[in-house]
Amino acid sequence: MKKIFIIILAITVLAATVFFYFFKFSKPQNNLTVNKKILQSSVTSITGTAEYFSNNGQQWQNLNIGQILNEGDQIKTGASSSVEVIFYNHARVSLDSNTAVVINSMLAPDETNQNLKINLFLQIGRIWNRIVNLVDSNSTYEVETSEAVAAVRGTVFDMRVNGNGRTEVSVVEHQVQVTAKKTQQTVLVLENQGATVVPSSDTSTIPTIIVSSSTLDLKDAWVIKNLGLDTKFNETVKNELNNKNTPDTIKQPVLNTKNSDLKNSEITSSTQIVEPVATSTKVTSTPPLLKPVTQPSTGSGSSGIQPMPADGVLVPGTTYFETDQTLDDVTTKKISETKLVIRAERTTITLGAPTAVVPVFVNSDGTETKPGQCLWSVIDEQIVTIDNRVVTGQGVGETTIAAKCPHPTLPVNYYAALDIKVIAPTVGANALR
Repeated sequence: MKKIFIIILAITVLAATVFFYFFKFSKPQNNLTVNKKILQSSVTSITGTAEYFSNNGQQWQNLNIGQILNEGDQIKTGASSSVEVIFYNHARVSLDSNTAVVINSMLAPDETNQNLKINLFLQIGRIWNRIVNLVDSNSTYEVETSEAVAAVRGTVFDMRVNGNGRTEVSVVEHQVQVTAKKTQQTVLVLENQGATVVPSSDTSTIPTIIVSSSTLDLKDAWVIKNLGLDTKFNETVKNELNNKNTPDTIKQPVLNTKNSDLKNSEITSSTQIVEPVATSTKVTSTPPLLKPVTQPSTGSGSSGIQPMPADGVLVPGTTYFETDQTLDDVTTKKISETKLVIRAERTTITLGAPTAVVPVFVNSDGTETKPGQCLWSVIDEQIVTIDNRVVTGQGVGETTIAAKCPHPTLPVNYYAALDIKVIAPTVGANALR
């Protein structure tokens, strides 16, 4: 009996020794307590109703605060609802009401806090993105729509897409690289700028991406709310990454820096840095004074160049000009050889649908010149409205829009008009995907 007791005691001591050394030497040399919080993506706030569809699930389920999200998961919000998601303490994303997002891919940062990769697909709706600066070149954060990809390395931007794929990006801080999927046109959108990616076709004659001054309303409740949440997020990340248990060797995300995040060496050769287009002003009572015309629209400016008519009747397809200066022969010749053309994504649109319009000066040698700030007017605003070069169908019918654009070098204003037709949508044509 004594021998059995000694054997049991020896086995117990041996097992205790093995466990002691196993746990002592199997612990990581760096205590990454902060990374335990970082290495997950979860829902941190819900207002109203929201659902999610797991990548291995069979049906939509109610979304709850604390829900851990994985690659392939989908989230959608209801009316008057919103959701906040934190990705590995590197990105904060807010979903507005009636928004649907898919987590296309998601790679957690490694133990040195690098190599973070997030790709979201915005199906419909609006999201706010706050990304801390990613200090290593291998980390990426992208948001896609059916028409565009927005890539960043550390910024704040608002992004929305409608059922037709029209994508709008508004940059609040730093810069965002926006690429149109179909044409691969890429532009760098700077702070306080916005970019609109219009649904394109192979025969489109206008730029796929329109860059302008940001139209984001800083007094809007959505913007105010998210700027406040960003401040809290910044402080949370800063406190956690300054935790005394965080090893000095870990690269920490940089917060609140105004330095450029996309260095020149990181921008692809096809990237264009685009100066903002002056916001086109909507006018109804200043020239050009439009009146209905019966002449067919050519849409090409082929009807010639004429002085502005006294009655203000503009024939689509004809360029008009006016000046208050005495012109010499050389200047007059230059003016007569320059046409103002309004190009449109589509001249026939469905009720409620938008189309982008772009005015451009076409010179006699075929070169083109961008106009300065243009004034726009519409014959019948019950059929279409125009705002920031976006025409939206309001009622079924046909009407004419016109632009008054100053030439950047010639002392003259040019006028041009374009017919727009609005038709009733086909049943199911604009159904949300």
